[in-house]
Amino acid sequence: MFMGKDPILPIDEPSLDKYCTEIRPLPKEVKDYRKCVDAFSKQVISIILPNLAKALKRVCTSHKEVTKTNMRCATKSLQIRFQSCFDEFSIRTKYIAYKLAKSTDLLSQMCCNFHGLRKCLDDRVDSSTCKQPKANLAKYLSDYASALGQEVVSFSCSKYQEYEICEKLGVIKQIGKYKEADVQQHRDEFILIPLIKGTQNVVRT
Repeated sequence: MFMGKDPILPIDEPSLDKYCTEIRPLPKEVKDYRKCVDAFSKQVISIILPNLAKALKRVCTSHKEVTKTNMRCATKSLQIRFQSCFDEFSIRTKYIAYKLAKSTDLLSQMCCNFHGLRKCLDDRVDSSTCKQPKANLAKYLSDYASALGQEVVSFSCSKYQEYEICEKLGVIKQIGKYKEADVQQHRDEFILIPLIKGTQNVVRT
């Protein structure tokens, strides 16, 4: 869902199975990628990797029935709104990772970008009209996004733990200015690469 160039919301069991088949090798690929980078980058990947593996396992195996229940609420218009949240998060992640590597704003923007993604999902992915019992797709996706970034946020973001703090400090307004044209050369880049790079830069500060 939050991985790859074209994130999808599986809407039924066949599409969920297809998604899980495609995404299942990802933790191993990231682990293999770790062999090709320097010692510090290895340490950063070690922060990200456990939560990545845990989140994917939750979606595809341990809580698969919960996943299916929520995904039945993924209408076409809701998928478009989900896509818009991911696109904004992706653009901002790439801008922050590549344009702000040595900036004093790096930490605040990296942290607040995660909170902005969750807020976007809460605001735009409204499945309240879905008749599926026990489904809350917005919360499900928000919790999934939170799980992927939890270690980074907990490790580095003590001053920026909530969206409201980010908004009050003007960080949300600032990252909202970044456009796709600003990171055009990284348009097709797999989202984990700038996430790793951005996290690496944050941990270095």
